Amino acid sequence: MSRHAHPRRAMTLIEVLAATVLLAILSSVCAALLRTVPAMPANVFGDTAAIDILALERLADQLLDDEAFSERITPDPSADFTADWPDTPGRPSVRIRRIVPEASADEPAHAWIAFSCGNVIVWRCIDLPREIPSP
Repeated sequence: MSRHAHPRRAMTLIEVLAATVLLAILSSVCAALLRTVPAMPANVFGDTAAIDILALERLADQLLDDEAFSERITPDPSADFTADWPDTPGRPSVRIRRIVPEASADEPAHAWIAFSCGNVIVWRCIDLPREIPSP
């Protein structure tokens, strides 16, 4: 009787050892490359990392509730200024801009205000006072 050669055969011990050696070499090269990558410090962005969108939203709402702020932003269609964070002197200041809408025949009833600090932007819409026509 003759033995039939099976088309499928298992890996030999030498092939397993060769594959293991190749994997060990590849992993040591990868580990060496990963060690050369510089680590980023935790505070790479400074204080802007501490700015979250919820804190900026609260500040925007507080400023819009303040009458002095409303009197400053409402009449000037191209207002652009900065404000400091209350009770937090280490944070960068907040840039406040009133966005000028496209020109139209009617006077706008609303205006958009952008509050930005670092890479975080919060938008708020304010109602503009209507002119009362004189009789």
